[in-house]
Amino acid sequence: MKFSEKLQTLRKDNKLSQEQLADMLDVSRQAVSKWESGQTYPEMDKLLAMTKIFGCSLDDLTNDDIKDIRGNTKNKSTAGNLVDEVLEIINRTCAIFKKLKPLDLVKIIFAMLIVVIVLLLCHIPVNYIYSLGVEVFMNFGFKIGDILSSIFKFILEVAYFILSLLIFVYIYKIRVLDHYEQINTTEDNYKEDKEVDNSKKNNHIEKETLPKREVIVKKEKSYTIFKLLGSMVMACIKFFVICLAIPFVISLLLQFAALIISILIIFKGVFFLGIIIGILSLILLNIIILNLIFNFLFNKTNSVKRLFIMFAVSIAALGIGVGITMWDFTNMNYINGVPEEIEKEKYEVTYPMKNDIIIDPYNSYINYAIDESLENSIRIEISSYENYSHYYVEYNDGKYIYFNQDTSMHSIKDFVDITLKYLSKKQLYLYEGLYDGDITVYTSSKNREVLLNNIKNYLSEKEQSYYSNQIKQYQEVISDYEKRLNELENSYYANINSLKQKKQYLEEKSEKLEEENENLRLQIEEYKNTIAEYRDALSNLLENS
Repeated sequence: MKFSEKLQTLRKDNKLSQEQLADMLDVSRQAVSKWESGQTYPEMDKLLAMTKIFGCSLDDLTNDDIKDIRGNTKNKSTAGNLVDEVLEIINRTCAIFKKLKPLDLVKIIFAMLIVVIVLLLCHIPVNYIYSLGVEVFMNFGFKIGDILSSIFKFILEVAYFILSLLIFVYIYKIRVLDHYEQINTTEDNYKEDKEVDNSKKNNHIEKETLPKREVIVKKEKSYTIFKLLGSMVMACIKFFVICLAIPFVISLLLQFAALIISILIIFKGVFFLGIIIGILSLILLNIIILNLIFNFLFNKTNSVKRLFIMFAVSIAALGIGVGITMWDFTNMNYINGVPEEIEKEKYEVTYPMKNDIIIDPYNSYINYAIDESLENSIRIEISSYENYSHYYVEYNDGKYIYFNQDTSMHSIKDFVDITLKYLSKKQLYLYEGLYDGDITVYTSSKNREVLLNNIKNYLSEKEQSYYSNQIKQYQEVISDYEKRLNELENSYYANINSLKQKKQYLEEKSEKLEEENENLRLQIEEYKNTIAEYRDALSNLLENS
């Protein structure tokens, strides 16, 4: 590799412009441009200064047999370099825009505006992808589908924004920065060649042929304001990333808990290989995401190859786990109902028969059975799964009998043990009817008719009371509206009377004004006549004198 190629490579790897390198070497930018194009060769003191700047040896820099040279480049993919890259683009933009003509500036704005329009049009397929995702997520139910759709939309919008920003910056760098820097370099080289020719004619010495002097490596200009703003923006981004990491940390803890449970139930005879593989793959995915977040927060480098391999393995394992799990549950024997180990328990209560007694009028699942021996009493028999659906009776005011249900599970361990027992046999009970209960009321046929009539009359009274209250409420609303209407009418007529009075007052005042105007006109005529008489008298006096 030639020296000119090495110099250009080292300069770009260290993110230096030709002007910045020239400033550090105390030479002109045109001199650096000629070194990179191979037109001239730097002096020894410049070469030694370059070794300090690039962190390489003199042999690495000048030996054409050495092809791979990198020096102390700063190409680590860390969050800290983001600010430097943004500042570099801003500096290059400011330097170019100072030299641009108004016409070139208009061309750049027009070209980048077209790029923005094209990127906005690219948002149409993003909306289409989102609509397809919504259709898929809604199959999981409205609430879950809504949550998944919101997350999916957030991910799509962020990905679209980042990708659009990267495309815009890349096109701007290629189409504007690199293009106009090349044009400016060509023009400057032409001007310098012309100046050198003129200086040779005038016997002047080139700058590069002057006596050697000590080279002082200048530090790059520090833009404190931009650095501060960049640091503030980066701090906000990192805070957002930390908030984003919290759900993944919680998810990782839950996945480890699920993995431990999956391992423990193996000792109960239940082994689902697909679920264990799926949980391990999700744990690996979480670790990858948290690793990326950690490296971003602490400016650590990412091993792209290692992360890609881990991601590919986790995705493949997740697919395998889902496939095995679906196969296991496809071959499962599904049974409606409740296992035999869970038995219904019965208990009964007896109450004296009264002519006004009412039994839970809003419960339509009560069965009435005839027992003629119960002429003066009522026997209520309840059958339910006590540990899962406990019914209890309330007898209020010696008149109302109500049935309440407690569906809290009193023995979770027994439920889990029974479920795991049948899962080990590839059987899965759906527990249909677990919370149902059978309520039967035994009494004589005569009492049965009384009870049903009491319920009918009670519901009729409640219905009448409900409609009466509704009518009363509507009547109150109507009365309120009528009152407001009367107030509005009174106000209207009051305003009308007020306007009539104002109209009458204005008419009277108008008549007075017309009279005053007429009097004034008459006075003006009198004054005019008097002035005419005075003028005639004055004229006569002048003539007689």
